Amino acid sequence: GDVDLLAARLTSEPKSRGSQWCRAAVRTALKLRSALAALPVLAEALRGTDTAAHRSALLAEAHTVLSHTSFAELLGSLDGVLDGDGPQALGQAGSLAHVALMYAVRPNVSPLLDIARQTWNDALEQIHMLHRGYAEKHPELRIKLEYAERRGWYLSHAVQDRPKDFLHTASKGSSGRQMSTTRELGSENFKLRQAEREILAQTVAVLSNLYDVLRAEAALLYRGSHI
Repeated sequence: GDVDLLAARLTSEPKSRGSQWCRAAVRTALKLRSALAALPVLAEALRGTDTAAHRSALLAEAHTVLSHTSFAELLGSLDGVLDGDGPQALGQAGSLAHVALMYAVRPNVSPLLDIARQTWNDALEQIHMLHRGYAEKHPELRIKLEYAERRGWYLSHAVQDRPKDFLHTASKGSSGRQMSTTRELGSENFKLRQAEREILAQTVAVLSNLYDVLRAEAALLYRGSHI
């Protein structure tokens, strides 16, 4: 039942489009594309039963529904916008999944989206430069750069006397390490989040052009999901 659930999420209109809703909408579009891409394999498997002497009417109907040309057209519409060659890590967690979300839409589809992503890239590069500087200055701390969706990018380091410019230091769970930030890192995280909001908004704006197509095929998507 995933296909009709994913389609319903994409075609429903929320009261407000906050960052969390935008993230969910982008992930949903990617999952729907994956589901549609799997349908031809299922249809081919069902077609292989054509030679069976007692092929059931239910299997015949399932093959007919899953082979409907509209599914291929919907997949083509999604592939025309979503980047199949970009980072593929939405099933994972942390920074890899986050980068995949930022690059869900192909480049050169939306100039505003491309500009927002360049701003995001610049801030991310600066964050990595800051980390390298801290690591070189304080090798005894064994500093790592880590990411959490709520906190953003932060410094993970050994439990020792922290430098004065390390702020908001706290224990990092049961890892035996601590996590901190700095004013410079906080500033770049702020720029990054501003760019992320714009990326998500522009990504959803691009996907919105597909909503009418999905609504028109809602009945077919529902049938396909209940095979």
